[in-house]
Amino acid sequence: MHQAANKTFLNTISCAIFLFLLSAFPARVLLCAPQLDNQTFQNLQNVSRAFESSGRLNEAIQLLMPHNDDPRVLALLADLLEKAGLKKELLELAREAYRDTPADWRVVAVYLKALDSGGYRDSVREAAYRYLDQAPDREAAFLQVGNQLREFQMYDEALKVYRKGRAELSRERAFSREVSEVLIDLGQYDKALDELLAFIGEHPADQGISQRQLYRIFNSGEPGKGLVLSRLEKALDKSQDKLKANILSLQVDLCLSAGHSDQAFAKLQLLMARLETREAHRQLTLFLGRCLKLEHYAPALQAYALADSLGMIGQGPSLLGRSEILLRMGRFGEVESSLLELVNSNENQNLRLEAMNRLGRLYLENLNRPAQALHWYREVEKLNKAQAQALFQTKLRIVESFIRLEQLDEAERLCNELLAG
Repeated sequence: MHQAANKTFLNTISCAIFLFLLSAFPARVLLCAPQLDNQTFQNLQNVSRAFESSGRLNEAIQLLMPHNDDPRVLALLADLLEKAGLKKELLELAREAYRDTPADWRVVAVYLKALDSGGYRDSVREAAYRYLDQAPDREAAFLQVGNQLREFQMYDEALKVYRKGRAELSRERAFSREVSEVLIDLGQYDKALDELLAFIGEHPADQGISQRQLYRIFNSGEPGKGLVLSRLEKALDKSQDKLKANILSLQVDLCLSAGHSDQAFAKLQLLMARLETREAHRQLTLFLGRCLKLEHYAPALQAYALADSLGMIGQGPSLLGRSEILLRMGRFGEVESSLLELVNSNENQNLRLEAMNRLGRLYLENLNRPAQALHWYREVEKLNKAQAQALFQTKLRIVESFIRLEQLDEAERLCNELLAG
């Protein structure tokens, strides 16, 4: 609460300082140029947001209104007017700005939003195409207008714009990402996948984008899920070697999400064989993280076995990783074996200390064997005396466990030790 009060106080002070500056200099010198300098604009933006955050929308609007010649200020004003429910005033302001500068996309975008906010869909369409007819940067214009129409949920119109751009630019697969998004909006999943697969082929580095769109179809229901998996399988068969890794990576993630863990691991094996060591290690890490998040433990164990066979990770990290998975599966005997193997190995001391700590927790929390837990915590203290103080609370829990098991002599000895320490 104090932080919020301090923030409000600072905002108020900022407003006062800047308003003083406004009154101290002639407005035409400081602010009336069509394009404000960046610092002045930033100050205006900060003060208007301070007004807005304190619920003083009218004051924010009054502050910005004299400077609406700057398209950036115009955009801020449009947002404030819409929040204030002043749709008529917004439209009048936007129309006047558009009349003065119809070729500036920033102004056109505000005008289109004002028309859409007022429900004038036909006028939105007319103004959008008018801008398209005169914009010098053709590719950017088609992208800007198409994206804006999609934001207004005018999906059919957006699709027409993208396709018009393709025809004019003579590029059959221009705007593949954007076209796929609109087709997904329209529920035309098969056609959307055509575009997505083309996009993956042309932009292999942008896999995250295509993955998000694939998930939109994948999560639309069972038909969408099956369609995505089948189309990716067909694409894998037809793709060139450089694309196979991208498609396999997508298949691994999607198969895991669908609960097809055996298929996911099979795809992971194919993927690992195609990658250099560093990228293979990254993909393995991602796979293990996804498995743990989705609680698919069996394929995670398979992945560790695969990594061991490829010599990708050392014995210590592998044993620790396996023990964590086995613990989640409730296979405590195998956890114990893995950790004991690590303790008795030639791995570095830090890994062995971690294994000892985990053995202590296993015996105390899962196997109800406090004496063995105490043994391993004492081993930890021998190797790292700095942990002695940190283990005090753990030893108290061991005392409680001894008492529950009616091992009162052991409980008394440990209590005396703690009191003497």
